[in-house]
This record gives sequence, C-alpha cells and structure tokens, in this order.
Amino acid sequence: MTEFQPHETKIAREASISFGGQFSGNGLRYLFNILLARFMGVEMMGIYSISNSIAQILGNIGKLGLDNGVMHFVSRLRALKQGEVLKATVRRALGLGFMAGCLLAGILWFSADLIAAKVFHTSGGPLPTILRYFGLAIPLSVVANIAVSASQGFKVLRDRAIALQILPGMILLAAFLVGVQLTDSWEALAYPYIIALTVSAGAGLVLLTRHVAYIGRGTARPASGLMSFSIPVLFTTILGNLLFWSDIIMLGILKDIETTGLYQPVARTATMLGVFVAALNAIFGPIVAELHAGDKKNEIRQLFKLVGRWGFMTVLPLVIFLIIYSSKVMLLFGSEFLPSRQALVILAGGQLILATVAGSSMLLLMTGYPRLNLLNNIITLAVNIGANLILIPRYGIIGAAIGSATALTILFVLRSVEIWIIHQMFPLNRGYIKILVAGFTTIVACLAINRVIFHWHTVIVLACAAGLILIVYTGTLFLLGFDREDLTVLKAVKQKFERNLP
Repeated sequence: MTEFQPHETKIAREASISFGGQFSGNGLRYLFNILLARFMGVEMMGIYSISNSIAQILGNIGKLGLDNGVMHFVSRLRALKQGEVLKATVRRALGLGFMAGCLLAGILWFSADLIAAKVFHTSGGPLPTILRYFGLAIPLSVVANIAVSASQGFKVLRDRAIALQILPGMILLAAFLVGVQLTDSWEALAYPYIIALTVSAGAGLVLLTRHVAYIGRGTARPASGLMSFSIPVLFTTILGNLLFWSDIIMLGILKDIETTGLYQPVARTATMLGVFVAALNAIFGPIVAELHAGDKKNEIRQLFKLVGRWGFMTVLPLVIFLIIYSSKVMLLFGSEFLPSRQALVILAGGQLILATVAGSSMLLLMTGYPRLNLLNNIITLAVNIGANLILIPRYGIIGAAIGSATALTILFVLRSVEIWIIHQMFPLNRGYIKILVAGFTTIVACLAINRVIFHWHTVIVLACAAGLILIVYTGTLFLLGFDREDLTVLKAVKQKFERNLP
C-alpha cells in the first residue's frame, strides 16, 4: 500500500487542478453559449454548432493521434532518462500536427460553399463564411493540443487547464462581448473564435518550454514507433469525436439549422458532466503507462476502481440537478429552448452510465490495446448513426438524444466486458451503495424544497438547488463515512488548494 499512495495522491492533486481548469473553461464557454443564444438567436446558435462541430472533427483528424502518442512516449522516455530523444519526439509531433492542420484548413476553406449547400441545404448566408474562419483555427487547435499533451506526459495537468480551458474561454467570452457591441453580423462570432485559439496555441507552446527545451535542432532522432502508436489512436479519436458531434451534424442534415440550434445547449450542458471524468483520465493515463511498464498490475487495479468510483460519485449529483431542474436550465438560454429539456434528461442519464467506467478508455490505451478502443468506437458510432437515422426524422432532438444515450450504454457494456476479460477488473463495488444512498437522499430533499422555490426566478431557483444538493449529498456521504482511499484523496485535494491560496 505504501507504493500505491503516491500515485493516488498524484491523481487527486493533479485532477483537482484539471477539474478546476476544465470547470472554469467549460463554465466560460457555457456562458458564451447562453449569451450567443440571447444576443443572436436560435439560427446563429445552429450555425455556430455546425461550424464548431466540423472544425472540432477536422482538428482531431489533424492531430493524427499525436496528442496521445506524444504523451505516451514522453512518459516512457522520461522514465528511461532519454532526454534528447524526448525533445526530438516532441518537435516531430508538433511539426507533423501543424502541417496536417494547415492542410485540413485549406480543404475546408475551398469546400465551405459546397458543404453548406449540399450537406446542410443552406445556400448563401453566414454558414460558409463562418466555416472558413473556423477552419483557419484548426492548425492552432492542433498545436495547442499536442503541446499540452506533451506537458501531460510530465504528469502536469496545469498546462492543459490554462492553455485549453481557462485562457481560451476567457478570451472567447470577452471578445464576443466586445464583438456584439460593434456588430450583429457573423464577425462577432468568427473573430473571437480565432483569437481564442491563437492564444491557446501560444500558451501551450510557452508552457511546454518549462518542462523541455524542445526549440532548436538536436542530434538525436525521434523515438521510433511514434506514428505506428499514434495512427490507431487517431482513428479511435476520430470515431469518438464523430460520436460526440454526430447528433449535431445529423440534425443539420436531416432537419434544419434551427433544430440544430435548439439542440446545441443540450449537448453543451451534457458535456459539462464529463469534466471531472476527463480530469481523472488526463492524469490516470500517464500514471497507468508508467505502472504498466513496471508490470504493477495490482496498483493499476486499485487505481482503476478508485477512478471509476470518483467519476460516478461526482457525476451523480450533477445528473440529479439536470434531471430535476431541466426546464430551469433550458430557460437560461431563452424560452424558445424550453422544449429541449426532455433531450437534456435523456443525455444526462447516458452520461451517468458512462461515468461508471471512468478511466476504462485510458486503461485499454495505455496497456497496449488501442485497437480495442478503435473497435469500441466503431461499434458505438454505428449504433448512434443508425439510431439517429431512424429517430431524428420522426422525433427531432428527442430522437438524437435517445440515439446518443443508447450508444453510450453500448460503449459502457463493451468496455466493462473487455476490461474484465483482459485485466479481470471491474469498477463496481460496495462503495457505490453509499453513493446511491446519498443520491436518493438528495432527490427527496430537492422534491421537498421544490414545493416552495420552484416558482421563483430561474437563476434563484438554480442557485438554491445547487446549494441544497451540495450540502445534502456531501453531508450524507460524510455521515455514511468515506473509505480510506477517499480520505487520502480529500486530504490531497485540500493540501493542493491550500498551497494555491494567497
């Protein structure tokens, strides 16, 4: 147990930083979505969601899987003390990613009119122009992601939080607020997006220099196997990204831009549920890679169970909040978004199911099974697309949400079975009973207080509900008693935040 504690503490401390950064960044982007809906309406929200989804998909293709590849090799090369090879590998990854991003930006620039007309049935209007400008940010996004992934190989998540979440979120929101005061055209949306990604790329590169002097030529060659490791991960990432954005894309194809705009707040809200899980995965990955190199299976097993329990424990109260107060959450965007509340409930349930196996994707990847991740994403994407083709024409955004939730459930089953067969690991244990009891207690408390507060102003209701859930849920867990590992985590998080206080 003595060897296990440092890894557990490292996950707690670094995940707390990553969670803070991702929560802040996603919160700023969430506020941006609210203001975009309020200032520019449903149609522009739809145009933004389509343009952003295409740019995100192409950006993930442009990374060539090198973000995960460079993180994997940096972790291993550090352990082997091969500093010069590490520098050369980082340079190679950044260079290849930037060139691929530029190529994809050029393709999108020249095909924007065709995509708008043939795929989304929109001739003229701002969609082609916004597609072009969002495309210009693709190489910037690629460089930013590869740079912070290299930093992540040093088991440092602060750089990812700053460069990918906090800074671009702040810049995007501030630039948009300035833009809407100067113009009500597409410029208020396109220019802030490019500015935010420029800052993100610059910050990622500068922060990386604090860990490795990658600038300039070196005598060593990059690590062999970088691309052979990264390419299977590329296809896995692309499929996972398509799964994430397929609802938006298919709503735009099978319905219209306005329907897509109504779904965008639902998708953005549901992604907030995965913030802490993503933070856990970010530091869990390099630690698993290091432990796997040392053949420390027992430590990996204990960490996997902990990460799964923490993910579920964190997501459950958020899901309760979104389900009970779904109508109030949608009213933040405007009354025209109120019909989207049922889709939000469905997506929240799907995210809770997937949170149960937090860390499973990274476990498969870092222990040498990237092709299984690829297969999982192929199956899940096929299920999602098939369900969307059947359900969206008939049920619209509700159909898209059902298709996505079904796909996430399938992904949960696949990962659970594979990890049990390969590693004889399964995250569920008796510790989940306490979490479920705390969740049930929280639901009862919310339903009771709703008799008094539900008719109040939306913002006041949401603030009161959030405070109540926090108090009741954490209080119940405290009364039931935390496990020893959980107390270690809470102590580590507390120490980390105390160090950052002035």
